[in-house]
Amino acid sequence: MTLRLPQVPQGYPYSCQWGGVTRQASVDLGRYPVMVACVSRVGDGSYAHLKLAEHDFAGKSVRTLRTPTLQGKGLSIMDVGQAWGPQTRRINLRLIVGGALSGASCEYAWVRFVRREDVPKLQAQAQTSDQLVRLEP
Repeated sequence: MTLRLPQVPQGYPYSCQWGGVTRQASVDLGRYPVMVACVSRVGDGSYAHLKLAEHDFAGKSVRTLRTPTLQGKGLSIMDVGQAWGPQTRRINLRLIVGGALSGASCEYAWVRFVRREDVPKLQAQAQTSDQLVRLEP
């Protein structure tokens, strides 16, 4: 998924811009506690990060997590199960792009929830490949 932000109009009141898309997911954090996102491209002067939120029955955010910011391609990894416990949870996942007022862009190749033991394999593949990282069976 490619996210792009255009140049902002004259008089924009902030020094950078940001935006994102949100998706809901039900995740069994007991089986798949680690969220991994592959960011395959980040435009010049841009950044990418993810924000996770759990909402109560009224839709109010009761827990949030945020990944570190990536300014280049790579993996964004967060152990959500460690932070929130091993239950199945309904999560709002927001993919975010931000950056320069002249325009910003990034590309998310995929987002997965994986087992902890899968993380080293994903990291090793990411370090040795210029292509998209894929988890092989």
